[in-house]
Amino acid sequence: NCGHNPIALYSSDQFEWLEKGTTILGAFESLPFIEVGKLYIKSDMKLLLYTDGILNLKNNQNQALSLYDLRDLLQRELISKSPEEIIAYFDQKIIQINVEDSLKDDVSLLAIDIKEPI
Repeated sequence: NCGHNPIALYSSDQFEWLEKGTTILGAFESLPFIEVGKLYIKSDMKLLLYTDGILNLKNNQNQALSLYDLRDLLQRELISKSPEEIIAYFDQKIIQINVEDSLKDDVSLLAIDIKEPI
């Protein structure tokens, strides 16, 4: 994940944060470490790659979104959505982010449907 938050790999009945990787790319002449992970991905799973700016969204208690909140949102509200619908959902919510200019962060998202086992 190269210094970013863990990648969400999920389905309606399974969820895993993919946390293996390395540090920020381009910050060092050579990478100080690389952690390699391996897992079997079944069909009908989804991946969400995102930058930490997405956590500036608010949960139901008007607090910054936690990883637990993001997991819940993906598995309960967005599980039946296509990648395009997931991106559109976050696109609408990003407009509502209200934080001080000094706390604003970039938001990048990549949503993927996995239809065949890997």
